[in-house]
Amino acid sequence: MSHLAAPIAASAGLRDGARIVLHAVSPDDRACIARSFEQL
Repeated sequence: MSHLAAPIAASAGLRDGARIVLHAVSPDDRACIARSFEQL
């Protein structure tokens, strides 16, 4: 597994004009992802 110095992120515009930020999943996201699945 490679370790990146900084997270990969990109912003994108949606058709309605809203902006979103996408980032690569990292081990630090584990708890947030687990909570999200519990709420499904």
